[in-house]
Amino acid sequence: MEAGTAQLPRPERLYNTEINHSYETKYIRYFSTAFLMYYKDQLILTGQINDVGAYTRTNVPISYRYGIEEEIQLKWQERGIEAALNVAWSQNKIPSFTEYIDDYDLGGQKAIEHKNTTIAFSPTWVAGGRISVNAGGVMRLPKSSVWHRASIDVLPKVVSRQYLDNTQNNARSIDGFSNTDVLLHWQQRSGFGSVQFRLGVYNIFNAMYANNGYTFSYIYNQETTTANYFYPQAGRRWMAGLSVQL
Repeated sequence: MEAGTAQLPRPERLYNTEINHSYETKYIRYFSTAFLMYYKDQLILTGQINDVGAYTRTNVPISYRYGIEEEIQLKWQERGIEAALNVAWSQNKIPSFTEYIDDYDLGGQKAIEHKNTTIAFSPTWVAGGRISVNAGGVMRLPKSSVWHRASIDVLPKVVSRQYLDNTQNNARSIDGFSNTDVLLHWQQRSGFGSVQFRLGVYNIFNAMYANNGYTFSYIYNQETTTANYFYPQAGRRWMAGLSVQL
């Protein structure tokens, strides 16, 4: 913590409650979780600077997260097909906090009160999936076939809007994004050992997106200016690997 001796923060406390439910058959597995996370004195960035000029994390008396997480898995083992989907929805709120903005006209900082805002970097929706196909099962190949152990995994992901600070201001946010990875795997075994080949094509649709960043605002010449900075992620890329065991 960068804090002066007169501004040392109080410990942050979290109380977490979860209710879980699951269901399983030969072909389906289902999991559901409802959760409530209550924070006492959560430490957040408010823009306030301490007595040595550093931005410091400040306690907010109350904040909370609540939501549900759902996951379903489908497995058709005889045909070598599996699919999974997980979705999380949450509300992540700070009932009240004070934002501080540098005021270059008057000197010091201007305090702005906010009510019932979303916690920074806390998307409302996150979803991910997986589709796995095994060539041996789908094509009914004999175990002796060179392609029997070949498989492909398709991994999509979706993340909704995230805020760069705790003011819930769309002008200080990261747009929602999605991307998809594809992984190929092939393995061949013999009496001498095994050979494995892996190929991953990541962000296969070449989505242009950012998943992190930061923001700051200031008052100058009687105008409030906000600067946003983002960390762009790589576009389409690939990685291959080969391993041999004797």
